[in-house]
Amino acid sequence: MTAALLRTSEGGSAASPRRPPLFGRRSRADDERRIHQFLQGESAVSETPISLAGKLGVDLQIARNVLEDLADAGELRRRVFPDIEWMYCRFPSLDER
Repeated sequence: MTAALLRTSEGGSAASPRRPPLFGRRSRADDERRIHQFLQGESAVSETPISLAGKLGVDLQIARNVLEDLADAGELRRRVFPDIEWMYCRFPSLDER
């Protein structure tokens, strides 16, 4: 056994090596890239900012900003509801009609 393990097993305190965080900190550009890659697929999209942020593990405000920008650009449709968060949709099969 290593010296650190021996000290710990003998009741002594061993300084544990510093481990990197489980989920490393990502930049805003990384979060935006992940969102764009997810939304560029061929399949239909129907997301709220909260669901998108949770699904991809990105910052909520970044998810909201990207969805708003895509809605303003006409790539997604913004559905406004009075009692729940806005939803952003794209249904390619319906859009072709």
